[in-house]
Amino acid sequence: MGADMFVSTFLRGLLFGLCLSACAGRQLDVPDSSRETTPGDGTPTDPSTTHPTTTPSHLVDPGARFLWTSAGGVVGSGRSIEIDGDGKVRGWNLFFDEMPDFTDQLERADVTALFDRFAAVDRSMIPRKLGSFNECGISGSVRTCATCAEVTLDYSFAKQVLPEMQPVWDWFDEHARDALSVSDFTPAWYCGGPG
Repeated sequence: MGADMFVSTFLRGLLFGLCLSACAGRQLDVPDSSRETTPGDGTPTDPSTTHPTTTPSHLVDPGARFLWTSAGGVVGSGRSIEIDGDGKVRGWNLFFDEMPDFTDQLERADVTALFDRFAAVDRSMIPRKLGSFNECGISGSVRTCATCAEVTLDYSFAKQVLPEMQPVWDWFDEHARDALSVSDFTPAWYCGGPG
C-alpha cells in the first residue's frame, strides 16, 4: 500500500507540472516568498480586509497571471482556468487539451479585483494538512507581473483552503452569466468542490 501511494503521489506531482507548463505555455518562475504579501502595485496588504468592494484605483500588470488547474483519475483529466492581467481568460474542461474550451476578455479593473482578493488572502495556514487521500489534485499559481515570482498552492480537497480562499471564489460567482462564462471554471468546484 505504501508503494502504491508513493507512485500515485509521484504521478500526481508529475501531472501538475505538465499541466501547469502546458496550460501556461511558459516556464514557471521560482517562488520568492518576499513577494507573497503585496499586490501588484507593491503596497502591503491589510489582513483585516476580506476583499475590495470598490473599483481598484490601480490596474494589475498586464503580465500578471492567475492559473488554477486540477488533475485526477486514471488519465489525470481536470479543469483549468487561466486569467491574465490584460483581461484574457482561457478555460479548459480537460487541462491537457491544446485549445481552450472557453475564451473571454474581461475588463482590467475586474481582473485587478481578482488579484487584489488573492493578495489579501492569509496563506500562512493553507493548504491545511489532512489525513485522507484524494486521487484528484489541485494546483494554483499566481504572479503579479511577467517577471514576478509565482505564489503557488497545491492541495487535494477544497476544504484545505477554506474559508481563506472564499473571497477569491466569490469573484468567480460575481462574474456568472447565462451563457458559458468564467464562473463555469471556478476552482471552488475542482476535485468535487467543498464537500
